[in-house]
Amino acid sequence: MNGNLYGYVRSSADSRDIEKQIIAIWDYGVAAENVYVEKKTAGNDSDTAYNTVVDMLKENDTLVIASLDVLGDDCYELMDRWRYITITKRAGIIVLDLPLANTGIEEEALGKVVARITLGVMQHFDQSRQYKKQKQAEGIAEARRRGVRLGRKPKDIPKGFEEVRLQWDRGEISARHAASALHVDPNTFRKWVREGQSR
Repeated sequence: MNGNLYGYVRSSADSRDIEKQIIAIWDYGVAAENVYVEKKTAGNDSDTAYNTVVDMLKENDTLVIASLDVLGDDCYELMDRWRYITITKRAGIIVLDLPLANTGIEEEALGKVVARITLGVMQHFDQSRQYKKQKQAEGIAEARRRGVRLGRKPKDIPKGFEEVRLQWDRGEISARHAASALHVDPNTFRKWVREGQSR
């Protein structure tokens, strides 16, 4: 790809981690003014920098990130954003610590790259997923011990869901835009998609 290079940094309050990501992206060749930083804190969980840099991307541009988890908090969000950038926006992605996942490729090689991406994503999230499941189970057990009522009434799937899901499935819109059209959050939309696939 011969378009513009952009960098995206997403981190917690640890300034050393942010610095490390920025330096790695600069070293790759991204201009300082094209690097967008998302600093996640307990009181700020927005994706303002991500939305800004993705809106900037045009066909043949490339987004450079330090690692896969920069793109999302879980496997579903990561894959959705990857697909939106590479298919809908027709831009490339460079993952500095996972060269096998890098795009900016000819169409005929796409199948092999998708397989590599999927493998890399699953390996990347496997350990953290097991840890989160363990902590979640411990939290649920503690809540039940204290007599806390768990869960809430699930939302009904609206009539327009299937049409919006098809647009998302074709890569025409992101999960964020699909959720907005249905007036729910992205996690609820992804849950409905998964439930539909398991039927």
